[in-house]
Amino acid sequence: IDINLENTTIESGPLHEENNIPRESFINCNQLESIILPKNTNVILFSAFEGCSNLKNIKIPATLSFIDSHSFRFCTSLTEFKFPDNHILLNSGSFLGCTALKELEFPDGVLIFRDAFSGCILDKVILPSNYDLGAKAFSQCYIKEIYCKGEPSNITEDTFEEGIKKNTVVYIPKGTLNKYTSWSTPCWPEFKTLKEYETSTSNQNISTYSCKIIPEHKSLKIITNKTDNISMAF
Repeated sequence: IDINLENTTIESGPLHEENNIPRESFINCNQLESIILPKNTNVILFSAFEGCSNLKNIKIPATLSFIDSHSFRFCTSLTEFKFPDNHILLNSGSFLGCTALKELEFPDGVLIFRDAFSGCILDKVILPSNYDLGAKAFSQCYIKEIYCKGEPSNITEDTFEEGIKKNTVVYIPKGTLNKYTSWSTPCWPEFKTLKEYETSTSNQNISTYSCKIIPEHKSLKIITNKTDNISMAF
């Protein structure tokens, strides 16, 4: 079934305030395939859509600022989730086990808590200039590529597990390599493959990257200084 709640007003209740999606409101609703949330939604509460195994599409408003624990846990058909441009907090386990998700682009100032994306299989993760990534936020994940828009921000040593640090390619802005590999920077120096890219100021696209040899960091793969062309629109 498809549900359109865009012009719906959610009144306050015993366990939620006005404009909040109540806890467990759609839990294990296997018939739900698509939903448009009310245009003034601020919060999605605990396990609101947990176990909606056939949910493929969800449209969220620009007002959303908080996604509570397990809100989309085991939504195994959810193929994409477009976050609003404003600051948003993703609580623990909020997208745990969402195995159909492929690409994630986070807004500036995002806060991601423990196990938020545990068990996800991702082709691409785009991190903004400012972020706060908690411990094990991407535990038991596979990530093919990570694109960073700015210098290192707040991150813990175990935000990403060893398998990701070994196999994931991280693209960083040109001129930031020393900061990403500094001994004082958590987590990022442990990645085997870091590649710099040049950005176009006119369209904010990643256009090219230049690989550098980094002999002083034995934990990093030695890469030839070959220049390749890639394209990826933010």
